[in-house]
Amino acid sequence: MPHPLDNPIWSALTNEQAHLAHGNGLARRFPCEISPLTSLEAPPLKPWPRSREIMPAGELTIFPEANPEFSSDSQIIELNSMPQMVYVHEEVPPTSIDFI
Repeated sequence: MPHPLDNPIWSALTNEQAHLAHGNGLARRFPCEISPLTSLEAPPLKPWPRSREIMPAGELTIFPEANPEFSSDSQIIELNSMPQMVYVHEEVPPTSIDFI
């Protein structure tokens, strides 16, 4: 079983925030009014012709953990990386903030 942070957006959209997800078994996204983040369950092996099913025309979407190939009717505006912060120590430090 993969770790949730291996594909964090997919993990969010298939677990606690699944009720917000738009999409299907291969790709899901947050509603445009919440976030442009989109995720694939796994990177496609060939151009993905069904991209329009979750990407409305004219909407911006961001794939933080993948660089998928899309059908010719989609336009890639910018390719960039999105760093992920990882805590590498075994023990979690105590927090001074009380959570309600």
